[in-house]
Amino acid sequence: MMRLSGAVLLATLTVGVTASLAQRVDPGAENWLVMADVGTFRLTRASLRTGGGGIEPRFFGDHPDNLTAVGDYEDGAHSLLVGASVTRDIDTTYIERLMESEFRDDATGRFHSTSSLVSLLGNTVFLYCEGSPDCKGRIYEWRSGADIIVSIDAGTVANDITPGADPPLTPRTSKTNPPCPEPTEILQAYLQRYPSSLTMYTDSDERARQWQRDMMALEVAAAQYKLADAARKPVAQVRPAELRDVESHLTEFALKRQLVLSGPKLEKETPRIEQWRALTDRSRQLAALKAVADEYQAWWSAQGYGQIEVPALPPPPAVPTPIAPPTNTPAS
Repeated sequence: MMRLSGAVLLATLTVGVTASLAQRVDPGAENWLVMADVGTFRLTRASLRTGGGGIEPRFFGDHPDNLTAVGDYEDGAHSLLVGASVTRDIDTTYIERLMESEFRDDATGRFHSTSSLVSLLGNTVFLYCEGSPDCKGRIYEWRSGADIIVSIDAGTVANDITPGADPPLTPRTSKTNPPCPEPTEILQAYLQRYPSSLTMYTDSDERARQWQRDMMALEVAAAQYKLADAARKPVAQVRPAELRDVESHLTEFALKRQLVLSGPKLEKETPRIEQWRALTDRSRQLAALKAVADEYQAWWSAQGYGQIEVPALPPPPAVPTPIAPPTNTPAS
């Protein structure tokens, strides 16, 4: 996996940092946030962090290739809080479905009433509007190329922070907060550097059902992925939490199969999924979970839904090379 590096920094966003702001800007943050005014708002603080986060880490873990910048812009009465995140995903098989999951309802598969696909500066992006129609909080998200996800969160809050105290570093909204303006300057800069590869479409019941089926397949794929990861470790190093994690994915698949496809009831599947708990040998516990995962995967194919693609595992961590002694060390 490649690290986000200086080669992909948003040089187009660097507008210049004034001396008065320098002490409140994390090193490097000026490359990821608009440092000039955003509408009537002036930047007062910017932070930057890397690693973790990303899209739905419950499935395939955190994304170390994640960078998030958060800016606090002030206009006196209010704060505009903007968080911009760029993630390079380890696998592209389910990346778009995972992104859609943040904007769709699990029960119906349709977009939330506050979610939509919009055209923005000639690009198609997902928009979540909290407190519609005023949008007291906004989330913009899109895929760029094969493996990049960009997310821009924005929210306005009334300035009730104690003078001299640090402002919050994440957007938060309430019924009393004013509408959040569209952070056009920031969106334009990110869309210029990371243009959206999404295409506009009209949501439908059939697309909603397809998304639900894809999310079901994703549960089995995640279970198989984590079982494969456990299999390449010495069995003594496999933790019980890893087994419970696999169980949770199998349980979610069984539940969704019941609700979406009118499959067997969850209470009939639960004893089989949980039978590994009665075993004491770790190898047999893994084998019991693998048998259920394989059965679900075979059932899926038999229904004509196609093969479930399991993402490839990343390379295992490199084993450090022992430090050689100096060549002039006397032999023992």
